[in-house]
Amino acid sequence: MDVFKTVCKRRATTQTTFLMGAVCLLTSFFLSGKAHASEEIILSTRDGERLAIVLPVGRGPQPTVLVLHGAMGTADLMVSRTSFDEVGRRHHFTIVFPEGLKRQWNDGRFHDPDRPDDVAFLRKLTHELIERRIAKPGHIYIAGISNGAAMSFTMACRVGRLFRGIGTVINSMPAGMRSCRLHSVPLVMVAGTADPLVPYAGGRVGFRRERGKVLGMEETAQMFARKNGCRSRRTHALPDRDRTDGSTVTRVTWGQCRTGKPVTLYRVEGGGHQIPGGRTLMPLLLGRTNHDISAAEVIMKAFAREEARISE
Repeated sequence: MDVFKTVCKRRATTQTTFLMGAVCLLTSFFLSGKAHASEEIILSTRDGERLAIVLPVGRGPQPTVLVLHGAMGTADLMVSRTSFDEVGRRHHFTIVFPEGLKRQWNDGRFHDPDRPDDVAFLRKLTHELIERRIAKPGHIYIAGISNGAAMSFTMACRVGRLFRGIGTVINSMPAGMRSCRLHSVPLVMVAGTADPLVPYAGGRVGFRRERGKVLGMEETAQMFARKNGCRSRRTHALPDRDRTDGSTVTRVTWGQCRTGKPVTLYRVEGGGHQIPGGRTLMPLLLGRTNHDISAAEVIMKAFAREEARISE
C-alpha cells in the first residue's frame, strides 16, 4: 500500500481526473510489492527533472531495454504491474522504466511545441545509461505499452539508430509522423482486434476519438517489413490455452528478410486494450485480456534472439 500511495501522490501539483483516480484505485489492488534491487536516474532537461527506474541484471554494461508506460501510468506502476522486470532478468537484460511527464508521452500525434520533448529526454537517458556503464552500446532496445508503444515508434522514426529492436503492445505508428527515417530493426507488435481505444485497422484514438490518429497495426508492421527487405508473410494460429478469456492469437510473421531482422505481429482476435498475459483492468471499458501469450515474454524472446544472432 505504501507503493500505491507514492504512485498516486507523485506529481501532486497536477489535477487528478476522475479516470486517473479510478486507475489508481483499481491498481492499488494489483500492486505486488516486488523488491528487486533498483536505482533511480534523474536527468535535467528543458522540461525539468526527469526520472527513470533502473533494474540492473548484473555489473558492467549489459543488454538493456527501455520500457515505456502507457497514459496515466508511471515507472513505479510498470515495475509493479508488468512482468518485464522478471522476464528481462530471465533473458539477462537490464530493464529501465522511464517516466513521462504528467503520466504520458508526447508521442507525435500532436505537433505542439509546448509539449514536452520526450525524444530528447529518452535520447539523453540512453546516452546516460551508456556513460554510466549500465547499458551496452549497440545492445539497447525499446518497448512500450499503449501511449508508450506509440512513443516507441516515434523514437524509431526520430533516433532509430540508438536501438537494436522494438517491441510494442496495443498501439501503432502515429499517423502523419514527420521526418520518419526508419532503420532496419526487428519488430514485435502485440495488438487486439477489439481494442476500444486504438482501432486495429487504424484511425482516431480514444473513447471519443479525440486523441489523434494512428496507422493500422498491419500497415505499421509492413512499413518495417519493407525496410528490412522481408520477402515472405506467414500466419499461424497459436494454441488456445485459455478457453475462458474470449480471445485467441494469430501470429503473423514477415520473414526471409534481407537484413535478417524479422517483423512479427501477434494479432489477438477479440482482444481489447489490455496487456496479454497481464492482469485485467476495467474490462467493461477496455475489453478482454488474452492469456494464451505473455506480451512481455514474446517481446523479450525476440530481443534475446537478436542478441544471439549478432553474437554468432
